[in-house]
Amino acid sequence: MKGVFITYNNMLLSGSKAFVTKYGIEKMDSFVQNVLKENGFEPIPIDVTNITTWMGAIV
Repeated sequence: MKGVFITYNNMLLSGSKAFVTKYGIEKMDSFVQNVLKENGFEPIPIDVTNITTWMGAIV
């Protein structure tokens, strides 16, 4: 994972639903989803592993 930058900022909030990116890194994906749940959102993960090279990073 050296040189990989990951961001979960690219999410869409709609009412109580949070459409959030999922990168296939279980520990990080779960952490973000748990934070959303703790704040009253229903996380809806969207697997982006096949469509992103930089894991959501802004370069």
